[in-house]
Amino acid sequence: MTYILEELKEGKKLYIFTPYKSGKRGVDHITQKITTYFGWEENKQVLSYFADKEEEKKKLCDVEELWAKDEVRCVVTNGTISVGVNFDLKDVFDRVYAHYSNLISVRDFLQSLYRVRHPIKPEMYLVRTRTCVYGEPKDPSKNLDCDIYRQMRKNIRTEFIANLNYGNWETFNMMCSIANITIRPLELNTAIVTNETYLEHLKSKIDLVFAWHRIADIQTFEEFEKKLFKSYSNTATLDDRLEVEKFIFRRKFPADAFEDDMEEVWKKKKGFVDKVFTLLEQPDHVINLLLRENGLDIEKHDIEDLPRNMVTNIPLDTFRDRLEFTQAVKNYKSGLVAQVLNAFFEMKVYGIEKVKKRKRGDEDEDGEEELVSKRQSKGSRKDRKQEYIYTCTETYSNLMLICQQYCKDEVAEQNQVYKVIDGGQEEEDLEEITEVEDEEEMCESVCGEEEDVDLELGEMDLIQICNGWTR
Repeated sequence: MTYILEELKEGKKLYIFTPYKSGKRGVDHITQKITTYFGWEENKQVLSYFADKEEEKKKLCDVEELWAKDEVRCVVTNGTISVGVNFDLKDVFDRVYAHYSNLISVRDFLQSLYRVRHPIKPEMYLVRTRTCVYGEPKDPSKNLDCDIYRQMRKNIRTEFIANLNYGNWETFNMMCSIANITIRPLELNTAIVTNETYLEHLKSKIDLVFAWHRIADIQTFEEFEKKLFKSYSNTATLDDRLEVEKFIFRRKFPADAFEDDMEEVWKKKKGFVDKVFTLLEQPDHVINLLLRENGLDIEKHDIEDLPRNMVTNIPLDTFRDRLEFTQAVKNYKSGLVAQVLNAFFEMKVYGIEKVKKRKRGDEDEDGEEELVSKRQSKGSRKDRKQEYIYTCTETYSNLMLICQQYCKDEVAEQNQVYKVIDGGQEEEDLEEITEVEDEEEMCESVCGEEEDVDLELGEMDLIQICNGWTR
């Protein structure tokens, strides 16, 4: 909703489609929000349509004259306006906003988008939401003994059943493609996360395909962006998806990073490098507080070898609030530290390695207590005293040894860039950086919350109309 209000503020004329009549996503609610925010009148600056508005719909016999009026700033409608109502004038509406829910068929949704044939901006904003649908779609009568009728009935039923396949929007994207429409994410990060999620589901099944040296390298950002958008619209091959993932992963390391080091992190735990970046960029992170309690500072010390039996006085509720645990957390000395570290890194980095066993009055020749593995401790409990020994895992040590210095170099380089900016570098040297900052500023102003007007609809995308509108 914030995007809509911002564009209306700029004087743009919008066409808005939603499948609902009432509720927070309905025509009534959206119309009320817009008229209240700007002090406009319904049926004057804002035209709204749904099934019950018979008088308003009768005026659509001359839709081009009605909607083209200068005073009309926005048209809000649901599926009541579909085939037969065509606004063919060019360069009148600036943009189309659309909300799709699987309560309506994809065909009907696409038809609704085509009511405004020639918007000024071919990119439309799209929100998609998933709604649980129970039961089977209604099947037309099966009494007609006609091959043509049976084929038509089969095709229609296929469309209705396909509309239930909204887990990853495969059917929706396919039908958009047939209609000459390309789906692109509003933000690149959305597509990146979608691609990562897809690959995570496959990794355990086909490890060989994920081998670092078997994945080709993307050479340009344009090639990366093209394959990323293909992955988001579910038209990419598995090779495309892996190449996108490798391209992103490479850029988390310096340009001179060793290939073997990156391959090792890719193979063991790709997300490990992100965790190290988090600790370096957030000095007050709860994990940094825990490390400092035990005499470690990621900025000053190498932390690939963690001390044995670390402890913490940080309240248990603090960890529960900031981290996600896979099992119940108990407040017991080094065991708590192990659970906290494992939860943060999302892998086993700290745990029980050995058990200290001391028989009464027994010591070895050097006066040291005997160390044995937990499973090797034997004998009566009366004759021994046990103590768990916690230490870091070998995998953690190897990954931290690789990532810590690389991440330090990257963070230091970023900080140097910010320092130069603060010091007032000449404008021509800052042109590229300033452009990025301007984009971020614009994004924050557009995406910022508006009091009492924010309408949560779901994940937003851009629809790119290829080669003009199709009918």
